[in-house]
Amino acid sequence: MKTRKSYEDIVYDRYSAAKAVLPSLPQETGYRGGCKVCWKTYATEEQAKVASLHAIAEAIYNADLGYDFGFCSPGSIDKVVDGYEVCFP
Repeated sequence: MKTRKSYEDIVYDRYSAAKAVLPSLPQETGYRGGCKVCWKTYATEEQAKVASLHAIAEAIYNADLGYDFGFCSPGSIDKVVDGYEVCFP
């Protein structure tokens, strides 16, 4: 008899498949932590766009598990003094 996968396993499989096709996550130049999300700073807009894709994939994974981000928007990119800031779950 086949064993059924748990919902968490199915969600993780989807997350792993999405992460596998993304370019590697660039190294951030800064970090700010919050209660429900954090913000990572990247030197260039191109790095921030790649990081945004990773943040969105993580947000979908966490949201599928029932996580709430409050008023924050994972994957959003903001121009700051020292580069570009990306919101991560």
